[in-house]
Amino acid sequence: MNYRHSYHAGNVCDVVKHTILISVLDTFFSKKKPFGVLDTHAGTGLYYLEGTEAAKTYEYEQGVKQLWGTTPKNKLLEHYIKIISAFNSDGILKYYPGSPLIIDRFLRDTDQLICAELHPEDGKSLKNTLKHQKQVSVHLQDGYLTPNALLPFSQNRGVVFIDPPFETTDEFSNMCAAVTSGLKKMPQATFLLWYPIKEISDLNPFYSQLRKLTEAKILKSELYFYRQPEKNKLNGSGTVIINPPWEIKETLETGLSDLSKILAFEKGAPLIIESI
Repeated sequence: MNYRHSYHAGNVCDVVKHTILISVLDTFFSKKKPFGVLDTHAGTGLYYLEGTEAAKTYEYEQGVKQLWGTTPKNKLLEHYIKIISAFNSDGILKYYPGSPLIIDRFLRDTDQLICAELHPEDGKSLKNTLKHQKQVSVHLQDGYLTPNALLPFSQNRGVVFIDPPFETTDEFSNMCAAVTSGLKKMPQATFLLWYPIKEISDLNPFYSQLRKLTEAKILKSELYFYRQPEKNKLNGSGTVIINPPWEIKETLETGLSDLSKILAFEKGAPLIIESI
């Protein structure tokens, strides 16, 4: 496994996927009932944007840096910036929190976060970062196997966040397999599946495969960076939500519309939020 997220932390896809994650977590946090979260590809937890890895790509400059220092009127984007700011208390953008630390901001004493990370160094780093959090556990294993191994949550409600590196050609199939086992263990859970939009021809088979897995509602959210998709480019960021929370579609429509105006590389790039 060669992928290291430290080279890509805070990029455009991170901003989009974490904004969506925050919107879902908001709905769970708003109710008093406890919940669990499974983060299948958790990474290290916190990324230093002035470090050697980030400095090789500077991807965060097209991502989180575009929002840094702004005061959006949209509540979802405001919440996103508030969370990022909590890790940069001096007002200078130096650190970017990965999904485990974003999720941790929502946890109450009765809630739970289970993380999986296959890369041994990143997994150990994450364990060290979260070692004082009693309601958090970190497993050094293949994240695709964790829905079958670690569900259901004792809280009986929760979120499964599947955010793979997409360094192999079978990631879509692996995600569907993980969802299949996860739904058997916990059919009422909300599943978030993130994917980069590269080859458009890959998407319809993926939607069809998901549709065959469950009769539950499935919502897709795709923010494109260009007006017209092109081959051999990162054309956008996609997220599928199985069992989406109530009224999440309306929240994403307003929040991602504003985000698209900031992050899209071309004016008029599509934003698609619809059921599949």
